[in-house]
Amino acid sequence: MKHNSFLRRSASLIAVLLCAVTSVYAVEVCDTLTRELTGIANGATEYAKWSGKTAHSAAVYAGQSAGSNNTIQLRSSNSNSGVITTTSGGTIKRITVKFNSNTTEKRVLNIYASNSAYSDAANLYDSSKAGTNVVSFTMSNGARTR
Repeated sequence: MKHNSFLRRSASLIAVLLCAVTSVYAVEVCDTLTRELTGIANGATEYAKWSGKTAHSAAVYAGQSAGSNNTIQLRSSNSNSGVITTTSGGTIKRITVKFNSNTTEKRVLNIYASNSAYSDAANLYDSSKAGTNVVSFTMSNGARTR
């Protein structure tokens, strides 16, 4: 399953590391998603859309977030906040999440995957478009990899 993914229902994330295997040569490529990559200003409390962001893989990222405490800040529920890929970068093999230390322990970060590209972070809140919830991270787990 190619994984167009991604994040919803969280608080603040410092960085998310996505490692994917590209199909051409089976080479592992890792993308680190940070507030800087999104283009959202540090300290921004207003949620804003962003798109067309790339790192090392062929994946193209988009989303809606804020930037408090130099993090990717997502709303906690029932919104259009999240991070998605609009173009796949390959098959996801590993995801590492580092939460901001101010994140409450009950916050959950759900990771979704789909064989179809996402067009908007709001897709993550539509059960017909969200895809499969492949893993959930919580603050109580701390920084961890799946």
